[in-house]
Amino acid sequence: YGWETFDVDGHDLDAVGEAIAAAKASNNGKPKFIKCNTIIGKGMEETEGTNAAHGEAGVPYVDNAKKNLGLPVDEKWFVSEGTRDYFKGVQEKNSATYAAWQETYAAWKEANADMATELENAIADKVPSAEEMFAAIPATEAGPEATRVSGNKTIQDIAKLVPNYISGSADLHGSCRNYIEDGNNFGTGFDKTYAGKNLYFGIREHAMGSILNGIAYHG
Repeated sequence: YGWETFDVDGHDLDAVGEAIAAAKASNNGKPKFIKCNTIIGKGMEETEGTNAAHGEAGVPYVDNAKKNLGLPVDEKWFVSEGTRDYFKGVQEKNSATYAAWQETYAAWKEANADMATELENAIADKVPSAEEMFAAIPATEAGPEATRVSGNKTIQDIAKLVPNYISGSADLHGSCRNYIEDGNNFGTGFDKTYAGKNLYFGIREHAMGSILNGIAYHG
């Protein structure tokens, strides 16, 4: 089918690494496909090569499997010295990168005190209390009004009080009325900027949930 293929023993990490390097180095214009041949449950003789290895292997076979794979039987959670050394190097590299970033941020903070305060307040989730926001938001006129219209007014008021307040929609900004006016659109490209407060998720609700979970997790 026009692919450049590599067929390797999936249990041989050196062979897998060599295949990946070879695929990256090949500039013949063909798409690459690496087939890694493996045996499910390898080393666990009682279930090796069968679907039982997927969820029925069980603790009774673990010690024998470790022995077959050349791992220490007396260590419940074995981590090789090579693995420890590798991640120690990663930790040292990341620590140096973090230290350099802290220096950069300190210089920026000194030159941009107001923006730094706004950023740090946002990261710390420091926002006006509900009582403070209720007091600052003007009362609406009495009379019938669609909840989406009332909600839109409230969103605009909150956006003025909370600089890091954002909104977003899959494709229903128009009907849900949750667009932050004068908030610009988040992203890059046509009419978008990374300072924007309105996210266009596209019609993909699972991605929208993942993005919002990421934002909430980061703080």
